[in-house]
Amino acid sequence: MKNLLKKLSIILLIILSTSLVNAADDNKVWDYLDNQKFTESQKNKNLTMQWLFLLYFNAIWEWIPESYRDIELKFKNVSKWTLIYDALQKWVYLDLIKNRPIDLQLNKTAPQSFFAKLVKANFDLDMQHSSNSPIKLRYFLDIMYVLKNESEPQEPAWTPITWAYEIESVSNFPILNDVFKKIKTQHYDSSKFKDEELVQWAIKWMSDAAWDKYTTYFPPIEAKNFTESLNWEFEGIGANVDMEKPWMFIIVAPLKGSPAEKAWLKAWDRVTKVDNFEITEKVTLQEAVWKVKWPAGSVVTLSILRNWSPLEIKVTRAKISVPNIEYTVLPNWDNYIHINTFWEWVARAFSWIIGELAKKNSDHKTIIDLRNNPGWSLDEVNDMLEFFVPKWKSVVNIKYKNYSSDILALWDKWFTFLNKKVIILINKWSASASEIMAWTIKDYLWDNVKIIWEQSYGKGSVQSLDDYSDGSSFKYTIAKWFTWKTQTWIDWVWIKPDIEIVFDENQNKNWIDNQLEYAKSLGF
Repeated sequence: MKNLLKKLSIILLIILSTSLVNAADDNKVWDYLDNQKFTESQKNKNLTMQWLFLLYFNAIWEWIPESYRDIELKFKNVSKWTLIYDALQKWVYLDLIKNRPIDLQLNKTAPQSFFAKLVKANFDLDMQHSSNSPIKLRYFLDIMYVLKNESEPQEPAWTPITWAYEIESVSNFPILNDVFKKIKTQHYDSSKFKDEELVQWAIKWMSDAAWDKYTTYFPPIEAKNFTESLNWEFEGIGANVDMEKPWMFIIVAPLKGSPAEKAWLKAWDRVTKVDNFEITEKVTLQEAVWKVKWPAGSVVTLSILRNWSPLEIKVTRAKISVPNIEYTVLPNWDNYIHINTFWEWVARAFSWIIGELAKKNSDHKTIIDLRNNPGWSLDEVNDMLEFFVPKWKSVVNIKYKNYSSDILALWDKWFTFLNKKVIILINKWSASASEIMAWTIKDYLWDNVKIIWEQSYGKGSVQSLDDYSDGSSFKYTIAKWFTWKTQTWIDWVWIKPDIEIVFDENQNKNWIDNQLEYAKSLGF
């Protein structure tokens, strides 16, 4: 079996003419995938860090999009236009190594411990190794054969593979089961407890244990609220809200024309009570939202803190229906596109808008307003960005648990913004897909785009939403996204504006949007 592993691995690699440690002819490295011969002497030689970087990548990944070549490496002592530079660009592209200003010590012998860390990080496999022992080609070939099989096409990352992770197999599952039985049979108030609610609370605590604010289990009623909020059709006060910390129930921003706006609720107002319901550390975001919503025509009293001053504001609830996207031609002939969220059909509406813009007003600059846009659908924003990205170029790089994927612009659009002037409005509540749109446009349009106002939210992860037969749902993180050119992960990095214009609350009371007014006046 061991000889078979070696033989199959040889097909993947090269003949190294003299020494793997000090190879003189780098131009022949690309021939190794077609070479099937190694001498015993070569197999017993130690790999340098340089050869580990070259061989490890090329034995596993046969193709990645050409956009990896746009990455500017920060490593010290690595020359451009060399094979090792090209290989390291691919490593950075696939997030196998961080792009940092360090010396990789390419001429030193590669230790097994470093190789083991790579295998663990990329394949989630624990490899037996000797910490300080060098890597010989023979050892490397055997391991690479196994990894090659591990890297063959797998089920998509978002497909549940539950058979391998049954909860009954966990060592302390009997304790969970025993607690459930005793609450139901021996607890003094056992008649008050419903089976479904006990299980739902157990699931909620399990999802919270992921320590990921974007991983959440929604019981049936909360799931309905969440779905309605994505569709932007609901009954309530009409405001984006958030709860980054327990008991910190914050108004992100009132929606335009909503009861919240008419009642002069402001961004960063902290809600402490909803009528007589107090917001404590035990109250979840969905519970707080449920208290604020329903029904249209009723009045809710919100106790808030604004700049640490207590206020009471009464708001009359109404039926809220917010369009996902709006387009108008401003009096100065600027195109103004306001995108509230990247939910279903937004890309189709955007395509229609661009058709109108191309026919009637293509010579004027376009203002894209992403303020307070929480993002959502990666597919929708990808389709929209094809108007800004050349065909076959990367829109965004998505890194799943075990593999990396580029989302490419696949179509030649009848209109492109590549030679147009664009202004993007963002704020601290512009998140996820909004940040993908802003950063990607900035990457491709360069001097033809300006980003105005403050830094963005800083959300660089991708979630999946699974629905269950009882009406509940589970939202969980499946991937992280990176900018195509610089391979920047946006989480807690944020998009910083080209021009910072602070939102003027006093002007807003007179229905003047000072940020939009500045964007209209900006010529570049």
